[in-house]
Amino acid sequence: MRSAIVPLLAAVVAGCGRPSREAPQPAPAASPAPVRQEMTVNHAHSIPVCVVRNGELTQVAMRIDSATGDTTTLDGQPFTLGTTTAEYAGDTEWYRRNEPILFRGIRHIKYGLPLPLSAAELVGVGEYRGVPLFAAAEDPSIRSFIYIPERPGCIFQRYEPPHRQQ
Repeated sequence: MRSAIVPLLAAVVAGCGRPSREAPQPAPAASPAPVRQEMTVNHAHSIPVCVVRNGELTQVAMRIDSATGDTTTLDGQPFTLGTTTAEYAGDTEWYRRNEPILFRGIRHIKYGLPLPLSAAELVGVGEYRGVPLFAAAEDPSIRSFIYIPERPGCIFQRYEPPHRQQ
């Protein structure tokens, strides 16, 4: 057994004194700091937004600034330009208290939740306390619901007369 250990030790000792044939690998280069990419807004694209303007439903071309979240007209004016909160029921006390409204001598009450409708689906039929009222374009005689704009984006609250006929 002694004869096997001596050559092994001789090989180990001999390898310690010799330089390595392989060059040492350089340390990996530090990775560059991540580059922050700025998000750019493509102002060439717009979105149509339905608004009430002077008692009429209209589509206004808007853009959203992705950096600030601001909604502006295509020429950079604030979204509220040309619209007033007086034309929407959502900010009125009578709406928040769920009061019934009187229209054409008939008491109407809220029905369901607010819903989005397109300007093409509705026609103007009057106003209540300065807020325009609309009816379905296929039901201008208003046998069923009237619609009150709650907020910009053509979000409407339906009101129904009591015992409406189907």
